[in-house]
Amino acid sequence: MVRHGIRLLSLWDAAPAQVLAKVNTAMLAQQETDRFVTAVAAHLSWQEQGLAVELASAGHPAAAVVRAGGAVSFSSGGGLPLGLFEDGGTRTEQLLLQPGDTLVLTPTGSPNGTRPTVRCTGRPGWRMCSPGAWARPPPSWSGPSRTI
Repeated sequence: MVRHGIRLLSLWDAAPAQVLAKVNTAMLAQQETDRFVTAVAAHLSWQEQGLAVELASAGHPAAAVVRAGGAVSFSSGGGLPLGLFEDGGTRTEQLLLQPGDTLVLTPTGSPNGTRPTVRCTGRPGWRMCSPGAWARPPPSWSGPSRTI
């Protein structure tokens, strides 16, 4: 439900925090189970200075930014998982990527026990990646990747 909800809602709202908030509302309305999920969503837009990333996290681990020169920094991550609280708060931040930079979104788990795969969907400027994505795989990992 979460993945499809994000895909659908992103057609009408480019703000990742708003999309995650609506998915949270839908999860609470169904209350079929006591399940909850962590999620991260991003809105990408080309700016004069580089690729602007509006990153929203709902209880998800921090994303890593590997700069072209090799320096690594981390987003703040955080927020509350979806499906737990009515006023579930996401944490949103702005990142700016330059040519050669890599944004690494980590999975929190894989339902079939395999390495993470990349599924990026959405309209231009919006990408939803699930369950985890490597924009460029690290040298020691030979799994699937997709550059956005």
